[in-house]
Amino acid sequence: MWIRRMSPLPFRSWLNLKPMKRPGKRTITGILFGIIMLSVLLAGVKVVAFFFFIPALLSVDEFLRLHKFRRFSAVTASILFTASLLYLLVASFQLFSLQTNLLGILLLLPWFTAVVSMATEKGGHTTSFLASIIALFILVAPFALFLSFYTQSKARELPDYVIPMAFFSIIWINDIFAYFIGKTWGKHPLAPRISPRKTREGTVGGIGCSLLAGGIIHLLVAPNTTLAFWLGFALLTSVGAIFGDLLESAMKRRLTIKDSGNLLPGHGGILDRFDSMFMATPLLFVYLTLLS
Repeated sequence: MWIRRMSPLPFRSWLNLKPMKRPGKRTITGILFGIIMLSVLLAGVKVVAFFFFIPALLSVDEFLRLHKFRRFSAVTASILFTASLLYLLVASFQLFSLQTNLLGILLLLPWFTAVVSMATEKGGHTTSFLASIIALFILVAPFALFLSFYTQSKARELPDYVIPMAFFSIIWINDIFAYFIGKTWGKHPLAPRISPRKTREGTVGGIGCSLLAGGIIHLLVAPNTTLAFWLGFALLTSVGAIFGDLLESAMKRRLTIKDSGNLLPGHGGILDRFDSMFMATPLLFVYLTLLS
């Protein structure tokens, strides 16, 4: 009777252990998204070309709905049709190494969309035209231009998936570390009118970690390329990702919405998930092209 009854976990109160929370929808969606993306990127350029065609069109459709375009109208149909052609034409250069000069056709695509918009809409012609241009070039072109990263990897005597994988890895590293560093030490807002939660400290920390990741990629994966190449790669990717995020945040603030959609539980819509690509991909495309 002198023995004191002990609790099943005597150290629980000492260590201040808390019961583990079940992973939320955002965490589960993020993990599944990451697994799918990594699998697709490793599968090769043809699989990526087919896969990215879907979010390219969904992002345009999401953008048009946010800007009050009628779902079933000649304008919406023409923009989606033109977006499909633009993606297929740009992607064809990478998949089939086409030598035909299609630049004239590419330049006619936004013109065709603008003509249809002005012919069928009673008002807001300028708005329809600008929305069409944005939807086509800012949203669709990056998905198609991304395919060139596979060719750029081969040109540098690397496995074709290295640059595409490095691109998304640096975007994710920048995003994750910018969030945690900003949450821990952030005091000065980066763009208070657009995205009040983003801080200068988090931004600098995210870019710094991205540069570190670029150095690690050089040492472990691509020692036959220069360190300067990967530092420039990481810098442009992270800066482009930040501006892409701010661009989408500015649009959502102007439209007074929190998320661009609800397709991805806990993450919003397609625009919310791929916003970093819209600026980072063209920047990196120019960088790789100039150095090739």
